[in-house]
Amino acid sequence: MKGEEIGEKGGVALGRELLAGVCPRMAKLDLSWNFLKFQGTAMLLDAFGRGAAAGITYLDLRANHIDERGIAGLRKAMDKGALPNMTHLDIRQNSFGDEGAKIVAHMVLSGVLGNLEVLRCDSCQIRDIGMGAMYKAFSAQSIKFLMPHLEYVSVKNNHPSSGLMKRMDLIPKHFSKLLLSRSLTAHPAPSLCALSFWPLSPPSLGANTTTPSDIVCVVESWSSVPATSTND
Repeated sequence: MKGEEIGEKGGVALGRELLAGVCPRMAKLDLSWNFLKFQGTAMLLDAFGRGAAAGITYLDLRANHIDERGIAGLRKAMDKGALPNMTHLDIRQNSFGDEGAKIVAHMVLSGVLGNLEVLRCDSCQIRDIGMGAMYKAFSAQSIKFLMPHLEYVSVKNNHPSSGLMKRMDLIPKHFSKLLLSRSLTAHPAPSLCALSFWPLSPPSLGANTTTPSDIVCVVESWSSVPATSTND
């Protein structure tokens, strides 16, 4: 259903259909670029929270004008046990900002995303408060137990300040290695940032660098992105 532009009414109708038991074996649901907005997203998430489409492993909700209320709805649904098999969640290109990012961080630390392998939060208008909350959540020592299958988290094309980026240069002791694609001091105000996590160490780090339970954290910044104000 990618790009079908079903809108709010379509999202409401789809939520009702799923709740009625349509497509009980569905494993992948791509609703990207459908402009679900608040009402469409709310009905869909309510259906998930009531046990609909429990077999979904891949959910793509990117570019649906989802604000912090939508992310709060996602948290409410996940707290109820929604989507227990979900391994991939894509909520890129929405507008939930810092408040939504803080809710995502809360979901991470509460353990409701325990089966996730991939999380995409690129281009969601996240600034220092939200980015800091997510960084703290994903760098918590308990992440290895709360999200044991985690491979990749992306928050690219958001807007952390240079000050936050420098603070993120301080790696938690339980991580094996911090890799920087470029010096943060050479590019003091990057507007593009990605946090990537994967189990095991890449071969280039050496066989004895990590154990299978270790996680490597990568913070990347790219000089090709126009600099932003340090007040971002």
